[in-house]
Amino acid sequence: MLTDFSIGSAVVGGIVGAVCMVISANKIEAVKYNRKNKSYLSNLYLELQDISEECSNELDCLYDIYAKAIHQDSSDTPGLIKKIDLPEYLLNLTLKEFIKTNLFILKINQRKSLKKIISLIDKSNIYSSRLMNDCKEGNISQIIYNSRYLIVLHAVIYQLSLNMAIQKDRYIIPSKSTNQLLRTTLEIKRMDLSTAACIRYVNYLGTIN
Repeated sequence: MLTDFSIGSAVVGGIVGAVCMVISANKIEAVKYNRKNKSYLSNLYLELQDISEECSNELDCLYDIYAKAIHQDSSDTPGLIKKIDLPEYLLNLTLKEFIKTNLFILKINQRKSLKKIISLIDKSNIYSSRLMNDCKEGNISQIIYNSRYLIVLHAVIYQLSLNMAIQKDRYIIPSKSTNQLLRTTLEIKRMDLSTAACIRYVNYLGTIN
C-alpha cells in the first residue's frame, strides 16, 4: 500500500524530471541558436572580405581610367581613354539580406558600419554607370570627376569592409575622416592622384605595352 510520502516523492520526482527535460531542451535549442548565429556571422565576415578584395581590384581599374583621363586632358593626347577596362559593379545583395534577417546579432558599431557600406556600394554603382557612359561618350572632364569620386568611395568601402572582416565582434568604427581613409588606402595601393604621378604612370605603361 502506497504511503503519502511515497506518492509525494513520485510527484516531486515527476516534476523534477519534467523541469530537467525542459532545461535540457532549452540548452539544446540555445546551442543550436548560437551555432546558427556563428555561421551567419562567419558568412558575413567572408562576404566583407570578398568586398574588400573586389574594391582593391576595382581601384586598379579606376586609377587606370583616372590617370589616362588626366594625361589626355593635360597633354591633349587623343585616344588614351579608349584603352581602358570599364569598372564593374559591387554586389551587396548578401549584405542587404543579412540586414533584413540577422541585424540583431550584430553589435551597434557593426550595424552602423554595415549600413554605411551598403549605402556607399549603392552610391558607387550609380557613379559607375555614369562613368561608363562618360567613357563611351569621351567626356574627359566628367571621366576625371566621376573616376576620382569612385576612387574615394571604393577606398572608404575597402577600409570599412576589411576592418569589419578582420576585427569581427571587436570592431570599432574608424575615427579617421574620409580623406584620411582615402590616403591610407592610396598608401596601401601605392597610388598617387597628382597630375605628375598620373602622367608618369601612363608613360610607364607606354614603355611596357
